[in-house]
Amino acid sequence: MGIMVGGKAWAANIYVPGSYTTIQAAINAATTGDTVWVADGTWTGTGNKNLSWSEKHITVRSVNGSATCIIDCQLDGRAFNFDNTDQTPEDIIDGFTIINGSATSGGAFYITNGSPTIRNCTIKYNRATGDWREGGGAIYCGRASPSITNCTISNNTANYGGGIYCSSSSPAITNCIILNNTAANYGGGIYCYSSSPSITNCTISGNSGVFDGGGIYYYDCYSCGTITNCIITWNYADWGGGIYCSHSSPSITNCVISKGGAGGAGAGIYCYDSFPSIINCVISKCIAWKGGGIYCSRSSPSICFSDFWSNTPQNYYGCSLGIGCISTDPQFIGGGDYHLGSSSPCIDAGSNTAPAIPSTDADGNPRVVNGIVDMGAYEYQRTPTTGSLTITSTPAGANIYLDGTSTGTITPAILTGIISGTHTVTLTKADYYDWTGMVTVIAEATTEVTATLPLITGSISITSTPTGTNILLDGVDIGTVTPSTLTSITPGDHTIKLTKAGYYDWFGTITITAEATTDVTATLTLIDKISPTTTDNAPTSWQNATVTVTLTATDPTPSSGVARTYYSVNQGTWTVGTVVVISSEGTNTLSYYSVDNAGNTETTKTAIVRIDRVSPITTDNAPAGWYNSVITLIATDPISGVVQTYYTTDGSTPTINSATETTINLTTDGTYTIKYFSIDNAGNAEAVKTAVNIVMIDKTPPVITIIPANGAILLSTQTTVVGSITDISQSAYGTLTINGTSSAIDIAGDSFVATTTLCYGKNIIVVIITDKAGNISSKTVFVEVVTTKEPVLPNQTGETETADGTRIETLKNYPGTMTITINNKPKEANFAVADQNLPKGIDISQLAEAVREFKLFNEEDAIASTTTTGRFRITISYPVTVPDNKAMDLRIFWMDPSDNKWKLVGGTVDTINHTVTVEVEHLSIFRVAFYTFIASDLTNIHVYPNPFKPYDGNSDTGIPYDGSVNSGIIFDSLTEDCTLKIFNLAGELVTELSGTGKVQWNAKTKSGKEVASGVYIYLITDKVGNKKTGKFTIIR
Repeated sequence: MGIMVGGKAWAANIYVPGSYTTIQAAINAATTGDTVWVADGTWTGTGNKNLSWSEKHITVRSVNGSATCIIDCQLDGRAFNFDNTDQTPEDIIDGFTIINGSATSGGAFYITNGSPTIRNCTIKYNRATGDWREGGGAIYCGRASPSITNCTISNNTANYGGGIYCSSSSPAITNCIILNNTAANYGGGIYCYSSSPSITNCTISGNSGVFDGGGIYYYDCYSCGTITNCIITWNYADWGGGIYCSHSSPSITNCVISKGGAGGAGAGIYCYDSFPSIINCVISKCIAWKGGGIYCSRSSPSICFSDFWSNTPQNYYGCSLGIGCISTDPQFIGGGDYHLGSSSPCIDAGSNTAPAIPSTDADGNPRVVNGIVDMGAYEYQRTPTTGSLTITSTPAGANIYLDGTSTGTITPAILTGIISGTHTVTLTKADYYDWTGMVTVIAEATTEVTATLPLITGSISITSTPTGTNILLDGVDIGTVTPSTLTSITPGDHTIKLTKAGYYDWFGTITITAEATTDVTATLTLIDKISPTTTDNAPTSWQNATVTVTLTATDPTPSSGVARTYYSVNQGTWTVGTVVVISSEGTNTLSYYSVDNAGNTETTKTAIVRIDRVSPITTDNAPAGWYNSVITLIATDPISGVVQTYYTTDGSTPTINSATETTINLTTDGTYTIKYFSIDNAGNAEAVKTAVNIVMIDKTPPVITIIPANGAILLSTQTTVVGSITDISQSAYGTLTINGTSSAIDIAGDSFVATTTLCYGKNIIVVIITDKAGNISSKTVFVEVVTTKEPVLPNQTGETETADGTRIETLKNYPGTMTITINNKPKEANFAVADQNLPKGIDISQLAEAVREFKLFNEEDAIASTTTTGRFRITISYPVTVPDNKAMDLRIFWMDPSDNKWKLVGGTVDTINHTVTVEVEHLSIFRVAFYTFIASDLTNIHVYPNPFKPYDGNSDTGIPYDGSVNSGIIFDSLTEDCTLKIFNLAGELVTELSGTGKVQWNAKTKSGKEVASGVYIYLITDKVGNKKTGKFTIIR
C-alpha cells in the first residue's frame, strides 16, 4: 500500500515476515507499485503457495536472492497461479528457488492470458501430471507472453514439456539454463504448440523426451519465433534429440547444437513438413540412426553459413546445405566450453546479412568483431577488451562489490578496466537491504548501473477510539485517519498525535523496530460535562445461589467515556469494578455509581439482592398402625418462606399445595406410602422424604355375619353364636350382649365362636366389633327358642333342601308354559309354580294357573304318575330376567309322593329360548328350580377355566363378558355360606365374594376395575372356619 506525504504518492515496501506472516497476506495488502520483500528461509504451507493477484501490478522478490529464499510446495500445489489474472511485465517475480511443485499443469508457474516477468529464479524438482494440453513441469504458458530471464530450470518432469510448456504463447526466454528436464512424451526442455517463443543466450542441456524433441519440441508453429546465441547440447529423444520440428519453421541463429542423441533420426535437428532457417550455427558430434546432424522429411530448411561436422551417421539427411556451409572441426576450446579457439574455421565465417543477427554474443560481448560475424554462440574476441561501469544508488554511499570482491569504493562511482562479459554487482549499506544485479560489460563501452537499496523499515498500526482521528507523525499531518497502518517508517523514536473535533488531543512516543509492526491503540477523551448512567441486572426475586450482578455504565453524548464504576455491599468498602459477587444469605443492599473520563460523578444508586440457599423442612403426623383420620404435612422455611408442598400417596404425579400446612384426606381403605417435599420462594427444593410410618387407612366399619340368623327358631337354649368379620384392618376387640348381658368376644382372625345360654321365647343377640382403626360396627338378631318345630313341606318355601342335600331355589310366582311331548306329539298346558300339595289324581285340565298332577286326555287315557310305554319330554320356560350364568344352574325336579320330597330329574338349559328340557318315563308334578350342589367339605373345590382369558373382541381367543357361565372364573363345589377372598402376588386384597355351592368372579376389583394379567391367590373359608387356598392365572 502507498502513503501520501506532502502530496506525493510513494510505493510501499511490505515485508514477510514483519508486516505479514505469509507471502499471500502481504500480496493481498499490496497495491500497484508496491514491492513485497520476502526474507530468507523455506516458505511452506497455506499462504506461501498457489500465490496469485489481480487488478494490480506489484513486485514479489526475495531479500537476498534465490539461494537463500525457497518456496517449497511439498508436492501439493504450485508456487504461482496466474490463471486469467491479467499480469503485465510490471508484475515481477524475482529471486526465488521453487521446489517440489506438483499440479496437473505448471508445476511451479501456471500462466494464462498474461505476461509477467520471472527473473533470477531457480525452478527445480517440480512436476506436471496432466496430458498433452496440461504439461509444463516448471512453467505452463497458455495464450501467454511471460518474460523469463536469468533463470535456472532443472530436473523438472511432465508428460509434455518437462521444463516449459507453450500453447499459443510467445514467451521471451533469455539468459536461462534449461537443464536435465524430462518429458514422458514430447519436449524434454521446451514444448511449443502453435507458439512463437524467443529463446536467447540460453543453455539447453541434458534434457530428454521419450518420443520427440529432447531439447526443444515444435509443432504447428510456422511462425515459431527465434533461437539465438544458444548452447543446445547432450539432449536426447527418439526423434529430434536437440530440436524437433513438425509443421514448424523456427529461425535458428548463431547456435551450437552438439552431442545430441536420437534413437531414430535427427540427433541435432529433426524436420517433418517444416522449413526452419538455420544460419551461423555449429552442429557437431550428434549421433542418430539416421541423419545425425539434421534429418528432413517433406521439408526444405534454409541452411546457410553453418558448420556441420562429425555427426553420425550423416551430417545431414533428406536435405542439402546451402551457401557458406562447411564441414570442418570448429575447434572449440573444449571441456564443455564452446568458445571458438583462435584457429577455428568458424571465425569470421558467418553472414552479417542473417535475419535477426544479434548485436552481442552469449557472453554479452559485441557480436561482430573484425567485420564479419562468427559461427556459433560466442564471438571470438581477438584481444582482451575492457569496459567501464558507472554505478549510482539511492541512497548514495553504498559499498560496491564486483563478482563478490569489494572494490573499496562507494556509490556513486565509475569502475574502469573491467573485462567485457557478465559480472555480478552487489551494493551494501547499513540499515538497507543489499542490492545484487547481473550486468554485462561491453568492450570499450560504459555500462550504467542504477540501483535502489530498500530501506529496512518498520510499520505502525494505529487504532483509536473513536475512529476517524487525524494522524500527525513527527508533527506532520500525513493526511489519513484511524484506523490505519503506516509502512516504510524509519527505525527509531517517533511522535504521534491524534486529533478529532470534540475530543482532547492524544499524544504518544513510540519506537519503531526494523521489519516489525508496532501497534498503537489510543482512546481520545470526549469534552464532556454530563454524568454517566449506571444500571444493574440484579434479580428481583429470591435466589438460591451466589448472585453475580453486572453493572453497566454508559456516558451520554457528548461522551468522554466511563472511567470507573464503584460499588459497595451492605455499606461495606467501596470497590472499583462492574462485576459484583454477593453470597450472604438474607436481604443484601448493593450501592453503586460511576465516574466518566471528564470527572463527572453519578448519584449513588441501590439494588436489593435476596439470597436463600437453605431448603425448607417438612414434617408429617403419619401414625404407626391403622388409622381412620387425615394426614397433615407442616412445611417451614425461615428465610424466603415456603411456596409449595408436593406429595404423592401412590408414586404417581404429585399433588401440589401452596399452604404451609397440607391436609391429606385418604378416602379409600388400604396402605399408603406417602412421599413429599417442599420448595421455598428461592427455588430451594427439599430432598424427597418418605413418611416414617406406612399409612394404613381403614374408614369402613367391620361387616358382621352371625349364626343363628335373624328370625331363627331354635329348639334348645344352649347354642353357639358363630360370627365372621370382614374388615381390612382386622378386629381389635368385640362384645357379645345376650338380652342385655355383655361379655368379651375372643376374636380369632376374622371370626369368633361363643357358646351361650338363651331363654325360651324371644332373645336379642347384639355383637359389637371395633377394628384396629377404631371403626365400630354392630349386628343385632332376634331368635326364638321353642320346644317343638312344625315341619315345612318343600313346596311351601322358596329355598328347600332336598333329600340328597341339594338345595333348590324356586322361581316364585312365575306363570309360564310347560310343553309335554308324548311320542313326539306336543300338548300344551299352563302351569304355575306349586305352592301346596294336592291330592293325587285330581283332574287339573281346566286349571290353567296351577300345575300339580296331570291327567292326560284325548290321545292318552293316563292319569298322573302313570308309567307309560312311551317317553315324555318335559320343557319348562323360565323368566328372561334370569341371567344366563344363573340360568345354567336351573334343573327340573319332580315330587315324590312317597316321602313328600322333591327329586332331581335333570334338564338341559336353553339360554336362547329361556327353557329347561328333560325326558322322563312317567308323569308327575314337575317344577323348575335352581340346583346347587352343596359339598360336605372343601376337599373337591374346582376352579375353572384356569387360565382365564377374558374376551378381547375375538370369540376364538377370549371369553365374553356377556353374563354367561363363561364370563368369569367359577369356584365350584363350595360348602354352605363360604367366603372367597382373592389376592395378588403382593398380598394385596383384590376382591371378596361369598356364596354356597358355586360362585363366579368377573375378574374385576371391588371398585369395578379390570385386573391385570398375572397369577392370583384365592382363600376360601367355610362357615365354621375351615380354609382352602390355591392359585389361578388371568391372561389378557
